[in-house]
Amino acid sequence: MGEPKASTSQIIRWEILPGLPGEGPVPKHFHLGHPTPWAEGFVVRFWNEDGIEWVGNFNKGVTPFGSVLDFSEAEIIVVIASGACYFVPKTEPERYTTFGSGVKGALFDERRTLLILAHAGGDLAAYDRTGATVWKHENLSAGGIRLKSCDGGIITAEIEYDYEGQWRTARLSAADGTDLDRKSLLSESVPTDHGPKRCPSCKLENPPSALYCDCGYEFVPGSKVYDPESLRLASRKDHLLRSTSFRRGRLVQSQAS
Repeated sequence: MGEPKASTSQIIRWEILPGLPGEGPVPKHFHLGHPTPWAEGFVVRFWNEDGIEWVGNFNKGVTPFGSVLDFSEAEIIVVIASGACYFVPKTEPERYTTFGSGVKGALFDERRTLLILAHAGGDLAAYDRTGATVWKHENLSAGGIRLKSCDGGIITAEIEYDYEGQWRTARLSAADGTDLDRKSLLSESVPTDHGPKRCPSCKLENPPSALYCDCGYEFVPGSKVYDPESLRLASRKDHLLRSTSFRRGRLVQSQAS
């Protein structure tokens, strides 16, 4: 097999392949910093507008999610190879950039100027056409995020808000990631009469939410959970050991087995 022919035209079409072809030019290798060109990864065939076709072999990430998206406003092809995210310029694919290995979902805003990525671990981030991070929510969920739609500048997603498989629908601003349902979460997640009296981080008296303080400190799903029975903040691990969980906006004491 020889080297692929050079092309100065841009990518116009692509096809995800089940594996590396047995003949033709040597595939172009894309990696996250540790090249393994001999190993089969996520394989995509591309066609340029001048008729030249070539194959890309992308090192895989750590999730089952795979897709190829046209970031038309940026003249970029976004390849998500089992969680590994690559921004591949249509005219200079060798100048690609990478965005982690744990992507679990992807969504464009309606103008296709932002790409929103859901990452393993519960992070959600938006990237512009240059690849710059516009905003990022770390630990937005306890684990899973299901991106549903983006209409009228509003992202709709399903968020796993605890480690027991409880989900809620969330709406966020595509422009800056603001949680548009922040106030309504109080009635959806915990009773209003069981809030902390003082934030242990910024010392604010009577925080307005039983979920988190304005400074960003979280009392419930995320890193900490507020336990009204002992009137203190407890780690999620301690909370689960006591078999107490947040369900349907009420505290339910689990039955001991």
